[in-house]
Amino acid sequence: MDEIGNQGTNNQEPENTNQYQQPAPVEPNIYNGYSQISNQQSVNISFSLKELRSLSGWSTFRAVINIIVGALTCLGSLLSLLISFASFVGQDTNTNAINQALGNVYTLSASMYLIIGISSPFIGVILIISGVKLLNASDSIKRYLSSNDLSRLSDSMNSFGKYFKLFGITTIIKIVTGIVLFIVLIVLIASVASGLGDYMNQFPF
Repeated sequence: MDEIGNQGTNNQEPENTNQYQQPAPVEPNIYNGYSQISNQQSVNISFSLKELRSLSGWSTFRAVINIIVGALTCLGSLLSLLISFASFVGQDTNTNAINQALGNVYTLSASMYLIIGISSPFIGVILIISGVKLLNASDSIKRYLSSNDLSRLSDSMNSFGKYFKLFGITTIIKIVTGIVLFIVLIVLIASVASGLGDYMNQFPF
């Protein structure tokens, strides 16, 4: 009986465990909106290689300009601070009206140079960093053109995003600095006008 039972068990067909299993879905590798299916190697790109080469070239040009301007801005901030210090030191202590007006001009002018000297290093450093990010974006595009690796396009988009974020920060700093300088200029004009008025009042007409 045991042998018959064993033979019946051995004659049963093995279950096909894969009969009702669905194939695993293929996960696409998404690179910032451009998808590459790993088993099909299908790529959808809406711009030409010529446009990419042009973008890479102009990005490199702009990056070099940013780095040069950033370095010059940092050097210019030192000059502004020196002029500001010299203006504060060179004020006349005479108390007549015209000298008081000139003293106010020196003070406000020195304040303007001081504001420029303080804000310029921040702008210069950010310009240099943004130039480096733009160079990285250009280099990633060149690597994509040579290797056809879509991950390089993702790297370039990330670098472009950081560049424009830094560009926005420098724009905000420039706007704030411009507003402050405009207020100081208005005060400077009012001070000069007041000093001249007091000086003219000394002469009877």
